Amino acid sequence: MPSAKNRGTSSQENVIFEKVRLKGHLKVTAIDPVTAREVSVVGPNTPTADRPLEQLALKKLKAILRSE
Repeated sequence: MPSAKNRGTSSQENVIFEKVRLKGHLKVTAIDPVTAREVSVVGPNTPTADRPLEQLALKKLKAILRSE
């Protein structure tokens, strides 16, 4: 099984995204299924916000995994 350090460059296919919409906000959580590490970002709940927030959450998750 790869270590968390090696998983720092995991591709988007290996990440689970959870989206929660609440009033005017969208919370996107990116979860690494191997380490169970998760990070969240919050942004505006607009029709075009999903993809940029997913990319930001993925970038944040990769940074966390690299630092371990």
